[in-house]
Order: sequence, then C-alpha cells, then structure tokens
Amino acid sequence: MEVEKDDINLNIRHIIELTPTAPFNFDASLHKPDHFPSTDNAWQPGVRWQTMLWQGIPLGLKFANRSTIDQPVLELSVYSQDKLSSTYLAVHYFWEDLWWKRKNEPVEWLEKMIRL
Repeated sequence: MEVEKDDINLNIRHIIELTPTAPFNFDASLHKPDHFPSTDNAWQPGVRWQTMLWQGIPLGLKFANRSTIDQPVLELSVYSQDKLSSTYLAVHYFWEDLWWKRKNEPVEWLEKMIRL
C-alpha cells in the first residue's frame, strides 16, 4: 500500500473494555451501511474500525466483539500517534459509556442538560 503525504501513523494502542446493556447484537448495532455512508470506517463481522478526531487528536478506533448477545463485552482499541493520558482515556470511556447507556434508557441527569 502506498502511503500518501498526509497519512499519519497511529502506532500507540490503548485498550478499553465496554459492557453494553444486554441483549446486545454487535453486528446489528454497529454495522449500518445505509446510515451516513463514508470512507472513514470499515466493518467485517465482529469488528468495526472508525476514525475520529477527539479534542483535536486524530484517533483510530477498533471495536471488537468479545461476547454473546446475552453477555455483551466489547474491546475498544484506541490508536494514537502519542501516548494518551489516563484522564483523556477516562473522558473518552465516560463518553462511550454514556452513549451506550442512553441508547437503551434515559440518563436522567443528562436528559435535564440536553436542549433540543
């Protein structure tokens, strides 16, 4: 594969374990080919890759299914150019955790803060 001038290497890997609310179907939840199709993600059964710019830092995200529908566990590998602080990763984890929780049930304190 030829590397373009603007390509960057994301060689540092951080692993976060996520536990969505059961029942959770990984492929049905993370693979939505019709929903805003773009070239910044890829999917194969049990794995989704996604690029992300979080607080100005380019990241590569790899979601991997490590579970069953009734006992869901996801491994989130966060790839970056440099080592990320534990605070940065905690904020990212908190955001991911809230996203999964809110998808299944309201997060009362957050709902009060959201203005539509």
